[in-house]
Amino acid sequence: MKNTPKPMALDCDGILGVVDMEFGGWAITQQLYNLIRTILPDGSVILEFGSGEGTIALCQNYDVHSVEHDEEWVGHSTEANYVHAPLKNYETPVNHIWYDEESVRAEVPSSPDLVLIDGPPGVIGRGGILFHMDSFNCSTPIIVDDAGRDEERRISNELAEELGVIPIIFTEGKRAFALLMNEDDESVSSGFTEALNGALHRLRIGPIVDPLVADAIKSQMEDDFGWIVYTRLCANSGEGDIELVTGTFHGLSAARKRALTLKSTNDWEVAIISEFSPPKAKIEIASEVQPNKSWRQEGTVLYLETPWTEIHFEMPEGWSLETTHPDLLKVAEFVLLHPWVDGILDDWKPSREPGSRPGLSLSGGIDSTAAMLLMPHDTALVYNERDFESGIKHENAFRLFNHLSKEHGREVICVKSNHETIRTNHGKAVGFSTDYACAVQVILLADYLDLDSLATGMPLENSYLYHGYRYRDFKRSWFWRLYGALFESIGLSIFQPVAGCSEEITNRIVKENGLIDYAQSCIRSTDPGAVCGRCWKCFRKNSMKGAKWHPSHEIETFLNKVPLKQAAATIFSFQRMADRKGRIPKSLKSYPQVKQFWNLDLTWMAKHYPPALELLPEKYRDSVKEKLAGYCEPMAEPYPIIGFDLYPNVTD
Repeated sequence: MKNTPKPMALDCDGILGVVDMEFGGWAITQQLYNLIRTILPDGSVILEFGSGEGTIALCQNYDVHSVEHDEEWVGHSTEANYVHAPLKNYETPVNHIWYDEESVRAEVPSSPDLVLIDGPPGVIGRGGILFHMDSFNCSTPIIVDDAGRDEERRISNELAEELGVIPIIFTEGKRAFALLMNEDDESVSSGFTEALNGALHRLRIGPIVDPLVADAIKSQMEDDFGWIVYTRLCANSGEGDIELVTGTFHGLSAARKRALTLKSTNDWEVAIISEFSPPKAKIEIASEVQPNKSWRQEGTVLYLETPWTEIHFEMPEGWSLETTHPDLLKVAEFVLLHPWVDGILDDWKPSREPGSRPGLSLSGGIDSTAAMLLMPHDTALVYNERDFESGIKHENAFRLFNHLSKEHGREVICVKSNHETIRTNHGKAVGFSTDYACAVQVILLADYLDLDSLATGMPLENSYLYHGYRYRDFKRSWFWRLYGALFESIGLSIFQPVAGCSEEITNRIVKENGLIDYAQSCIRSTDPGAVCGRCWKCFRKNSMKGAKWHPSHEIETFLNKVPLKQAAATIFSFQRMADRKGRIPKSLKSYPQVKQFWNLDLTWMAKHYPPALELLPEKYRDSVKEKLAGYCEPMAEPYPIIGFDLYPNVTD
């Protein structure tokens, strides 16, 4: 497996100009690597069953002893201590396959700080370890990889039962992993323990074969404890088994206490599902591409020389490269190039101080227009204008900008650029290199416009709903961990005023301000004020406004795709299209997911999610909260969005 450069990441302490290697596939996942780096201090001893690409990464910080049956993988990492233990057939206590126990006993460390079970290969089966627990030290934390699969789920549950602990599940789905540890385990860093006690966790009960039994258990827990309990199909189970999942408990101690209460009175399989998301960890690997940091200005045109081509920006009169803080150029280069260029932020110490007002990357669509309406009136408005031939048309955006100028005295700075062509050098279609490449013009203009924060029109469906159908704690997401500290360090804090607002709310904000006929999310229409009516955005967003849409290949494709694109907002749009009796309209009856989710209660999407306000710059938080109160109510606790997952069997 080839090691390829990946983006730089942030750890808990700040910025790390680094790259990482390729995870996933047969290797451990990036999420598992992140967790291990959070659990164990450098120099700890890891006993690993099953070697792979992840071994190379782990060896950079740990003393790794890897038990491996395949001679071709022995020595794959030059830093690991390999134990070659061929697979053997055992007949007692039952027939099973596992590593040669004599080799394991003779060569593995006596007191590892962590045991990682990632072998033998899944096609052979890993259950044999249950019969050989006396061949290594089990009194240390154990991680079972691939715990979303039936076999590994069973193994983690039986190991936990044997050790007298409750398994803690991270990264639900096929590549989930289970951590088995005692509450006072000395191998675990105090920082990790504190992080778990500050995070949210759920309980998972099951699998349960009989739906009637599941309903009875659900009712019992709701009656006895007053808990919120959800019923869902077991992920990756082909048997149709059911599991129950509770609402969240704050802190691992609280979740563990309740899990032990259930275990003490019932013969149920109970696990803790943790919503803790460790920060992305660094891996020092030689860069394959050297960064080119060449910025230059000719007249009003700013150029950046990349390793592949030169890109440009047509800056406004008066903007100067010489008077632009180097931190802004550094971060602009990072958001444009970091998926392919390593080390951009190496040995960099940011020093820019904040300005006095916010800036907004205004696309001309409904979400960013709603963001504008919640922000201060002196917010600088900047538009990314493609100056190359593409399917995106600017007519609707320009129509809005002209209206804002004439009727509201708000001017929009349009910066022409070809930076969206960078991706084409890597086999991708034109588009933004990263999430904040859409706002690179705002970054470059931050000194010119005296900015203290940067905003985009990111709604709830993109912040707290991962891929639009699964809840995530946005504050703990990789997105916020990466960009939050980065922009804070250059005096340009992230300002996302609609992060807690669904598209239903952003639509309402724009409508009540008389701009609904000007703000258009359709970017394909060449007729100002009109929509094409055939693209996915027209179908989903403009159906909320009652605008017409027409069947097209694109709409057909997305309606039949599982998971449904931006599922929560799309389903909400479906429900808005009901006939007078609340029935599915004829035009949608042929799509299975429409029927599947038709009666889903999404009324909470008409209210804003209060925790999103906590992520706003303190300077602007109260004013946004006050304005938002004029359009919608806040969700009440317990927040119904927490735990929302339309496709629990789908892994990302």
